[in-house]
Amino acid sequence: MSAEFLKLKRLMIFVGEDFFCGDRPFYKVMLDVAAKYKLAGCTVFRGLQGYGSRVRGRERRLLISVSDAINLPVIITIIDTKEQIERVVPFLEEHLTHGVATIDDVNMLATEFVKTRFSKSVDERENPALQE
Repeated sequence: MSAEFLKLKRLMIFVGEDFFCGDRPFYKVMLDVAAKYKLAGCTVFRGLQGYGSRVRGRERRLLISVSDAINLPVIITIIDTKEQIERVVPFLEEHLTHGVATIDDVNMLATEFVKTRFSKSVDERENPALQE
């Protein structure tokens, strides 16, 4: 039995926790934008350390041997069709003033769940309810 794969696009956005869009962290705004456009999914990862234009994730020491990393790097990942990913590009062009966005090809294993999800038109997709 040969495995079946769907050819999709992956959008990855690299920012810091301290990057805001208006009065909210950019990664939270991006989750809302992804939900608004009914993108197949959006995941936010917090990194341990990293650097780009500045070092992120340095530790600060409070009191005796208590540490808390500050200003960690954040990676926002979205996988969907090319057409769906392209819908958020204008938002990124306007609001991603400090960070990097990449788009690459991915091959997603076509399980029954995935086939069902991607066989629906965007209008038929459920709108995820994001809650704080």
